[in-house]
Amino acid sequence: MREIKFRAWHFGQNRMFSAEEMTNDQMALLPDGHFANISGEQLEKTVVYPHETMLPLQFTGLKDCKGREIYEGDILRYTESVWNVDSPPTYSLKTRIIVVDEASDLANDFNDTFGWNIPYSDNIEVVGNKFENPELLEESNA
Repeated sequence: MREIKFRAWHFGQNRMFSAEEMTNDQMALLPDGHFANISGEQLEKTVVYPHETMLPLQFTGLKDCKGREIYEGDILRYTESVWNVDSPPTYSLKTRIIVVDEASDLANDFNDTFGWNIPYSDNIEVVGNKFENPELLEESNA
């Protein structure tokens, strides 16, 4: 069973909050998917953050080649081996940029697309995320 945890992109502050930071700040994820900063002593001081302010991004349960956790919204560099059936056959590497989408199940997507069963892979590296590094997406489309 995979570990269930979240990090969050705060649109107003333009920064990512790690799962550890949110735990330290007593942030809770409500059943409707909004975050709440719980005030233990006075519940009326509890602040609820809608998705337009603070977007939850779930941990996929997977890690990249350097052991970094892969979350929704992460940008991954994937290098695959390509055999060209020429005379003589050649071998080359093809690099792709992949964004982990909140609607996808990364393990199943990779397994279906690449024939992998990956809890860990030396072919995948987290190179950023779509919030802090949108330029990486522009580079991949160039």
